[in-house]
Amino acid sequence: MNKGLFITEINNVVDEGMTQKIDEVFKEYSLMTYSKRLRLIKWSLETNLIFNEMIPLGNYWEQIASVYFSLESSQKNLVLSAIREKKVINKKELDAILKILKEEAKKFKVNFPLRVNRILPKNIMDRLTIENRKLPDWLGIGIANFIKSDYTYYFLENEQLHKCNYNFSNDVSEYLKNTLKFHINEFKVNFAIDEILKNKEMRLLYDLLYIGRLNLNDLSMLLNYKVIQKLMINVGLKRKLSSNELDILKGKVNYTFRFYGPEFADFLKKYSIRVSSNTDYIDGVRMVDVSEIGPQQWKFKSLRKMEISFLEVSENESLIKKDNYRKLLVQHLNDKTVSVHDKIKVINVFLKNNKLTYFNDAVKEYLANNLEEEQILALAIKVIVNNNYERFSYADADLVKKLIDCGEKKATLVLKKILSIDYTKLPFNHELISNKYVDFTSFLNCDLGRYFEVLKENLEGNMDDNLFRHKMSGLKRVNKAYRDFIIGRLWKFLKELRGTISINTLLGYSTTFYGFNEKDLSIFSDVAIDLLQSDYESRDQNPYIAFNLSILLSRNVKPCRNIPQTKLSLDVLKNILGFFVFSKRKYSGSWIEKYSEIPQFPEICVSTISKEFFKIKGAKLQKIITYIERASSTKKGIVDISMLYIIHPERLDSDHYEKLLQLIQVLIAKRYIDYSIMMSYDLDRLTKNLDDIKKQKLIKLFKEILTDDEYENLLK
Repeated sequence: MNKGLFITEINNVVDEGMTQKIDEVFKEYSLMTYSKRLRLIKWSLETNLIFNEMIPLGNYWEQIASVYFSLESSQKNLVLSAIREKKVINKKELDAILKILKEEAKKFKVNFPLRVNRILPKNIMDRLTIENRKLPDWLGIGIANFIKSDYTYYFLENEQLHKCNYNFSNDVSEYLKNTLKFHINEFKVNFAIDEILKNKEMRLLYDLLYIGRLNLNDLSMLLNYKVIQKLMINVGLKRKLSSNELDILKGKVNYTFRFYGPEFADFLKKYSIRVSSNTDYIDGVRMVDVSEIGPQQWKFKSLRKMEISFLEVSENESLIKKDNYRKLLVQHLNDKTVSVHDKIKVINVFLKNNKLTYFNDAVKEYLANNLEEEQILALAIKVIVNNNYERFSYADADLVKKLIDCGEKKATLVLKKILSIDYTKLPFNHELISNKYVDFTSFLNCDLGRYFEVLKENLEGNMDDNLFRHKMSGLKRVNKAYRDFIIGRLWKFLKELRGTISINTLLGYSTTFYGFNEKDLSIFSDVAIDLLQSDYESRDQNPYIAFNLSILLSRNVKPCRNIPQTKLSLDVLKNILGFFVFSKRKYSGSWIEKYSEIPQFPEICVSTISKEFFKIKGAKLQKIITYIERASSTKKGIVDISMLYIIHPERLDSDHYEKLLQLIQVLIAKRYIDYSIMMSYDLDRLTKNLDDIKKQKLIKLFKEILTDDEYENLLK
């Protein structure tokens, strides 16, 4: 048939309103060869038929779908444009459109529901069901998968997100919750907000919060994470939060957490929130050079003009402006074209003016890094010796440590000065965990803690000195929690001052990294149970606390009656499992059996043994599987199949592979593995490198869980 005649005839039929007749003709196209059908469909795209909306054209769209991926790019874009403008649609037409969209998704490795949300008009989107799920559910699944970074996406832009429906079903909300649990990077909260938003996952979460259409349960779940709280704080500065949003956020934030950033102070002011603590909210990490200061340059014509400018900034300007001036000072001090003599003049201005103390740490950092210069070394010693030490900053600690390394004579002078400091007056962090326990991070970040770190690192060779012993008698005037923590931290030298062993003593001891001296095991055994059963709960918990506590419990202590479900307790279980599979400890098995009573037990077992599955002996694996089989937990779906990726089944020998099958069989029987949204995808990924026999063995375990179509597709 002639192309021009074909196009003319179709346009005439469309103009006459006879599109139903032509749709019936397209039904016969399925009998043609593929090449002929492709040629005619390409011609049809040059007619008015593709955008005709008089009636649904199911047969026509079926033929388009059958040849879609043989079309030219411009022709595909034409088809997608027609889909976007669809207003009238029937099931046959919809099935054909979905086939196109699913093929698009496969080709570009995107999650097709997101592609559907992006392309289809809202009137279709809201009533569309795909694989028994409404599009809002698929959007939630896509968001979770995006956070997992399992795919490369054509993702929605912010304005497209505004058009979406966020009424996720319960299981999708649970899937999103579990995804965040395993894949959110909480450390990002320590970065400045502009750095956080450079991350594509964080940008997506920020946009979702900004749109403000999540239901309150999902919003509450997201705001369990400090980094997402920080996003919400910044959203609240861009738009007014609803009363419900504000109430949820206020109930989640920790008002003493400094890394919410200076914008948190603006947030508190905007929403008239009064807080009892006087916390200095600091800007987070920025991935820029320390000397980068933007457009500012060192243009002060005299030392006096420099002093006046820095005083004005120090007294009246924002923290960001102060920080820019600090960077300006650092840049000037590191400028190799400026003489050491001139730099010392500048330094003396800052050291002599007590209103410029904000910049003193920058000066001390410069001194510490340039001690090879004789004039700088002399000035640094003078700074240390003449300081009255009402505070003991990071820069003070660093300068002291480096001066001690400059030779015995100078070290003796510096050490004598440090020991003369009245450490009982140094500030410490009053925000104790549960009002009782010292957090290691807080200890290292307070003046009192930094002082004792200098002692620990630099005075070990002088611990028999009578002056040191006399100075340590002042510990009785230090806050009891900190006193006990310090004794534990410097246990080798201060254990004679210990008195009654407390949880804080054990917390301090557990920061020393090298485990327990045999003689100390019995000393700390009693308090180990106290710590395990305490309300100690730190999000920034030092991993050595759980490790050392696990050593104590597995070697010296019988299981207690009740085990709390704190982060510390769960970390102890992970360590004891590691001891159990790779070494022999007297009470490891007893503790694991006791832990099997808690709901999270199966999940922790699987995640822990998966990391070293191929190294664990068969007998130990069998025991772990038996513990899981006897576990009390009734939490369905607690184990996600994606947790097994790390095992790499294709690398296992036959014995370990059989143990893996046995483990999965137990998990399915106990419903710890249950049907989930991504099960088919996860199984396909888990088995893709297995030979046919091994693959079929594993897939067949899931026959009663998967849908018939999913099961058959996986066996192909």
